[in-house]
Amino acid sequence: MKRIFVLLLTLAMLSGCSIFNKMSKKPMFQIDGNDMEKTVQKTINELLSSEWLSAFMANQNERPIVMTSLITNNSNGIIDANTIYDTIDMQLIKSGQVRVVKTNEAQRILSPYELAKGESVDFVISSLIYNNPNKSESVVYKLTLWGDQSREPVIEFENIVE
Repeated sequence: MKRIFVLLLTLAMLSGCSIFNKMSKKPMFQIDGNDMEKTVQKTINELLSSEWLSAFMANQNERPIVMTSLITNNSNGIIDANTIYDTIDMQLIKSGQVRVVKTNEAQRILSPYELAKGESVDFVISSLIYNNPNKSESVVYKLTLWGDQSREPVIEFENIVE
């Protein structure tokens, strides 16, 4: 009886280890920081040249207040999110077309819609990074602009990090 128990315990431990090894061997790859930065800059330029901005400025007669919120990395790529935050904020500031509010760590856990409902901002930007389905070791950068009028995004852009 004791041998059977030890045998079963050993088998359970070995099978558990093999499952853990399979789960922990998720393929990872490094995303070039310069490529990521160029893609974020391109996406921000597309955002700033789209209709939402001119419509807001015509309606409110002032530049909108924008905040960058959650950046989610759903890819297998290793990506420095802080660099993305800095790139977004810097591009927005350099454009002179919007006013930027810096996001603190506590605010980054709130949903973009919740942040946009606050009184201090007009729009919130969220970012999602996911694996490119057409090319391994490549990712897609998706930027979404949220307003306080709806739970639906105002506009979305996607670009492949090349």
